[in-house]
Amino acid sequence: MQAFYHLTSGSVRFWVLVDQELVGARLRKETLHYHYNPYRLDDAPLSTYLAMRPRLPRSCAAASPTARASR
Repeated sequence: MQAFYHLTSGSVRFWVLVDQELVGARLRKETLHYHYNPYRLDDAPLSTYLAMRPRLPRSCAAASPTARASR
């Protein structure tokens, strides 16, 4: 499952691996904007997340959907 933007919640939703289990997580568009693109007016939450994913704390980087299958 890929990260995606959930319009109703205004969040980018994704999965993280915690103790060998995939857990749903989300980052609000405001958090992504103010932390990574505070001076832009045209930033898109999902694009920001995908571009900044390598710099995100390990707990906020999307896990591979195949992690569960490898157990």
